[in-house]
Amino acid sequence: MGDAVSFDWRNIRGFGEHDVDLDASAISPEQLRSDFAEFARTSISGFKILPEFKLVVADLQTFLIDLRHWVDQAECGVRRLQTGTRTDGEREVLRSLDSEARPLLARLFERFEESCTRIDSDLRPAHAHYVKRLLHPVVLCAPFMYRSFHKPLGYAGDYEMVNMMMRDPCEGASLFGKAFNVCALNEGMFEDALFGMRACGPALAANKSYFEKKIINWDPEMARLV
Repeated sequence: MGDAVSFDWRNIRGFGEHDVDLDASAISPEQLRSDFAEFARTSISGFKILPEFKLVVADLQTFLIDLRHWVDQAECGVRRLQTGTRTDGEREVLRSLDSEARPLLARLFERFEESCTRIDSDLRPAHAHYVKRLLHPVVLCAPFMYRSFHKPLGYAGDYEMVNMMMRDPCEGASLFGKAFNVCALNEGMFEDALFGMRACGPALAANKSYFEKKIINWDPEMARLV
């Protein structure tokens, strides 16, 4: 097996994505055969996934789907509250999840990261696509996770991601989205807001210095421009 590697499953955009062109004017037997060959190549790559890796991902997927179902039920209860108290009800649910769910997620992701170190380099793309297919439909409901994967400005760690790290993490279209966003921004796999600012801040300061053509001073302890 290969050496231990850092396997960032967020940076697997585009692997194995090959849609059939449904434009009637563009359909031809040759194109269909080509599309199917690409589909078959991607699908067959799933046969190469390590059994241990499949088990770890399946456990993680099962827990996340069950958690989403539980939170959805809690959200139904919150919606029955009076409008003025719904926000307080949501935050009470999130506080409960913060102390109970995060340790479980941490252990699951630790198992995931450990299993990634056993993947040979030539099999990493297939494993990355496998994770994307099974987990992204669940985890990308969190705004921070969605932006970290899609990188709308073309790179990870853009200014909006830094803003997300620094502001109230209770964001998302659903209560589960908010819950997972809180976990993503506060859990050890992403460290905390100060860690994120210390990591991204110098790079952003360097960009600012380049475009403004002047020296930018950075305070690493306070994580701010001076």
